[in-house]
Amino acid sequence: MNERTVAIVVVNWNGLEDTERCLASVERLDYAEREVIVVDNGSTDGSADRLAARPGIALVRSDQNRGFAGGANLGIDRALKGAAEFVWLLNNDAEPEPEALSALVDEAETDARIGIVGGVLPEAWGGGRINEWTGVARPVTEPGEEIDYVSGACMLVRRRVFERVGRFDEAFFFYFEDADLCRRAQSAGWRLAVAPDAIVHHVGGATVDRGGKGRSASADRLQVESGGVFIGKHLGDWARLAVPVRMTGIVVKRLARGQPGRIPGLAAALRDGVRRGQASAR
Repeated sequence: MNERTVAIVVVNWNGLEDTERCLASVERLDYAEREVIVVDNGSTDGSADRLAARPGIALVRSDQNRGFAGGANLGIDRALKGAAEFVWLLNNDAEPEPEALSALVDEAETDARIGIVGGVLPEAWGGGRINEWTGVARPVTEPGEEIDYVSGACMLVRRRVFERVGRFDEAFFFYFEDADLCRRAQSAGWRLAVAPDAIVHHVGGATVDRGGKGRSASADRLQVESGGVFIGKHLGDWARLAVPVRMTGIVVKRLARGQPGRIPGLAAALRDGVRRGQASAR
């Protein structure tokens, strides 16, 4: 089989060590027809200058942190100016096995209707399920279960998907942008798939700090806010019924975790997210 050209997009934000390990693993891939695009997403730790000196990559610089969706879109735009038939979004804290990209492309080539392919991560078999009424996602961990979305940590996207449904929605600063893209792709007739031989080692949580009890306060807020964007965008006027359900879950969990002080901020984040999602859908 002739290899299709793949553009590999890695977004870096103050994560030089992780990014360099990721790029070292990319160099070991057995898939030859590839180009590597690194987006420096407004880093303040000198990452961009160090990466600029690295051979074999195209560096795209942003003067601000645009979130994962915005940073990835810069890389996707760069990729689609070239001949790439697929774009592989790969988290900077991920390290694929040498055969991973070949397995992803092989899976996509089994059916022209497959638009997005995921790999096997420590935390998920390709992706997960999402409840649009609660804005809560859960990873799928066993082969065979249907997935609603492919994880953005390892997401091979056919060029025509982006041309048909657009890039990531930047209303999602961090979290849920992958689920939203998959929802739009499926609505346009594309299928999702998982390549069982595409093994990707993923640290997870490297971009957003985590606290001692689950997510850090900032990551907690971002996830609730982005879940609100998903609710507002995909439920529209029905979101008014979903928000109380989601808020009940937030209160119960934060009380159980001994984090009552987070509840007012998370309530505001949820409301803000829903409004942004409704605006994005218009």
